[in-house]
This record gives sequence, C-alpha cells and structure tokens, in this order.
Amino acid sequence: DEFNVRSVPERMALLPSGPLMNLIGAVLFLSLIHYIGVEQRAYLYEKPVVGWVQPGSAADSAGISIGDELIAVESSTVTTWREVLDAITTVPDGSVSLTFLKNGEAQKRHFVLTDSSLSRDTGFWGAYPNWRYVIVAVTPGSPAEHAGLQVGDEFLQINGEPIRIWPTVQRTIEQNAGTALEFTLLRDGEGMTRWVVRP
Repeated sequence: DEFNVRSVPERMALLPSGPLMNLIGAVLFLSLIHYIGVEQRAYLYEKPVVGWVQPGSAADSAGISIGDELIAVESSTVTTWREVLDAITTVPDGSVSLTFLKNGEAQKRHFVLTDSSLSRDTGFWGAYPNWRYVIVAVTPGSPAEHAGLQVGDEFLQINGEPIRIWPTVQRTIEQNAGTALEFTLLRDGEGMTRWVVRP
C-alpha cells in the first residue's frame, strides 16, 4: 500500500489529486457562499451622503460637512459608501483627492491621512454615514428593559446630544455608572424619552 511501491502511472495519477481536490473544494465552497449570501451592512450600498464629520479629522480639514455627497475619489466616480471606503483605503501615499457636492455645487479638496487615521476603520478619515441605531434585542431584567425600551426603538439622543457614532454612547454609559441617562427614542414614528440607569 506504500506510495513508493506503486507503478509510475499510479503515482503520476495520485500526485495531482490533492491539489485538484483543493481547487474543486474551493470552487464548490465559494459557489455555496455566493448562493447563500454574506451579510453586509446596509449603509455600504447607500448613496455616500455624509451624516457626521468628526471635528479635527482629515475630512473636517478638507471642508466636508453634514449633508455633502461624495461623488469621486481621485479619478474614480463613487456612488456608494463601499466604493468611497475602498477607494480611500487604496490610495498609496495617503494623500487623497476628493470631489463632493456641497449645496449642489461640486468642490474638490485634497487632504492627507494622519498616522492616527490609518487604522482603516469605517470612519477612519472622519466622515461617517447617517447611521441609524435600532434595538434588535432587549436583555430580560436589564436596565434597558426596566426603562421600557423595546425592539425596534431607534436611538436619537443621549442626554440631549445627538447620537452620531455608537462608541460615544458606549463611553457615556461606561462613565455614568449608577447615573440616570436620558435617551430620546423614535418608536412607531413618534419621539419619546426614557431614563436608563446603569448599575
């Protein structure tokens, strides 16, 4: 049964079988993934309209503001946030030329990504989509449940401050243990306020 006692034709047939099965397996596996689908964040395929700009960021230095629509990165036209992020992250020297619509007028700006912005996170350059934060589950017995929060509620404000990106909410919650936090929510199209106390 040893390999080296087999005939030359048998060994020649056996050697490519491993790589061949790898190729067949890869084709079948990738085909299955494409058939089933891969979960993607919805905003990636939305029009790239800026929902918030982080003060002091590269986007802020370029004069980008809330409501601006990004239309080109370098010489490439962009129509979705996915295309914007892919284009910016592949700029080789970190110097980005960006074209955007401000009040219907096209403007072109240059900015340089700083060392702190090279993490390649979603909002690494300081411009963020208009994200919506909607509750998908409420833990039984949690402060959120006691406050009356429900699945489907959309967060609008925390302590009177608009919610732009979730990490700021997390920091606010962590820094105010035992303190009542005021959340403004949108439920069934109506605004409402709930007080949540984190133990």
